[in-house]
Amino acid sequence: MQISVPLFMIKYLVNIGLFLILPAGLLAQSEGGSNVLSPGQLWNEIAISQHTSQKFVTQVDLQWSGSNDVTGGLNIGKYTINYGARVWEHYYLKPNLKLSAFLGYWVNPNVFEINQRENTEARLALQGQYLFQRNRYSFYNRLRYERRALQAVGSSIENRFRYMPKLLIGLNTSNLQAKTVYAILSDEVFMKVNAGNFIDQNRFTAGLGYYFNDYVTLEIAYVNRFVSNQNASNEFMHAASISLGISDVFNY
Repeated sequence: MQISVPLFMIKYLVNIGLFLILPAGLLAQSEGGSNVLSPGQLWNEIAISQHTSQKFVTQVDLQWSGSNDVTGGLNIGKYTINYGARVWEHYYLKPNLKLSAFLGYWVNPNVFEINQRENTEARLALQGQYLFQRNRYSFYNRLRYERRALQAVGSSIENRFRYMPKLLIGLNTSNLQAKTVYAILSDEVFMKVNAGNFIDQNRFTAGLGYYFNDYVTLEIAYVNRFVSNQNASNEFMHAASISLGISDVFNY
């Protein structure tokens, strides 16, 4: 007897499997030796986007990050450790296939309490994202290339790729729409091109989001960040992430 499996189910199972495979591959990187726990952090972002035509969207992201110190505690926004902005241009090749690029600039101030020295970063990125959607499930596959110009004591150029599958699950409605509460799961792998460990960082995210209406969304999540250092201790870091999205408040 032949059993036929729907194509959407095959895609769904393959995508979910990525959440299990990708973190395991990263954690196998052991060059960094023993692990250390970094101070807790708070990541904040406001993303404002607007359709300029049927296929083009312009977006501006404003970002700020804070941290506590090695003594720990709940004040994870005690010190400003990063702030910056980036400008995106998105092109929808198809309704479920988006090509994007951004230019961004970030400042990391001196924070002696966590041994951070002042540095800046300018970044150019190219990105492709594919959306698979089925009722209350939305699954994103995202691949990004970044070219980073880092300025600290000296200057350097770093190239890397980032791959992230992301799953959104509607909890109180059968579709992601206004007044929907949804769960968020994602896992992002960072791959260096220049030197060091090829796969040197992983970010696992779990949280909740809410569609207030067609224009405003809010996401609050927990992020577990793992960094595999080639010549130093590996780092584990915990962060709270808050993202506010505002889109298409003007007609085009």
